[in-house]
Amino acid sequence: TNFLTNIGELKGTGFELTIGGTILNYRKLSWDMSLNYTTNTTEVISIKEGLDEIALRSTGQYGIYAVVGEAFPQIKANTYVRDPQGRIVIDPKTGWPKTNAELSNMGRTLPPHIFGLNTALRLAGFTLSTTLDYRTGHVFYEQGSDAMEFTGRSMESVSANRQDFVIPNSVVEVSDGVFVENTNIPIANGRQSYWTDVYNDVKENYVKDATAFKIRELALSYTLPSGLLNRTPLQKVSVGFIARNLFTLLPAENAFSDPEFNNTNNNSVGIGGYFQSPPTRSFGVNLNIEF
Repeated sequence: TNFLTNIGELKGTGFELTIGGTILNYRKLSWDMSLNYTTNTTEVISIKEGLDEIALRSTGQYGIYAVVGEAFPQIKANTYVRDPQGRIVIDPKTGWPKTNAELSNMGRTLPPHIFGLNTALRLAGFTLSTTLDYRTGHVFYEQGSDAMEFTGRSMESVSANRQDFVIPNSVVEVSDGVFVENTNIPIANGRQSYWTDVYNDVKENYVKDATAFKIRELALSYTLPSGLLNRTPLQKVSVGFIARNLFTLLPAENAFSDPEFNNTNNNSVGIGGYFQSPPTRSFGVNLNIEF
């Protein structure tokens, strides 16, 4: 038998600010614009007595979690051991990086900051309008990079020409809490197994900045002058061209996936890559007739 119930407590805070109006209104020319800013945070207050976190989806190396005291949802992943300066600590015998035994919080998967703009320019029956937004402050797990790494087709796996190399910004711990810059200990098996068995095993590498700027919609329409319709039963006739998902600008580190497209439609938001169809642009023509 199964028993489904609610557990935990969440607290949401946020606000929305909208400023809009007519920028220009001169004879047959008008220009309207609306700016919008939204911020929202959902914090996990409690889950269950004795429980500080719960996995919504996890592979054991990375996953989406609800963590008490953190924004919901949260990505956790296995990570490199680093010194106080943030440099990667390596094993002096192999040159391979050391990893932490426990998963680490990598950040929230829903954007805390959303900026939007809507604008419309009208002239002599023509209307040009657009909708765009900018979302930032969150991360997501890019499965595309993970899969490319494992199959040896990533840019990172050929960065050293399939040769052994010294990991940049790495150190060796020579005594407890004492770190020395690594300048001469290269990784072993740089041709393949380092990438498929070591680098690919550190899932921190695939948690990417989910910032995105998008032109959501661009539309151009024309409405016939009412005088042309006086001797017809028609009240209004307009025709237009519309384009959606026209342009997306992503950070350079995100080369494979639109962070808005997730593999699931449940609370485990923040994992995307190759289990969903790639986003597409769409173009259409509208004909509107009113009697």
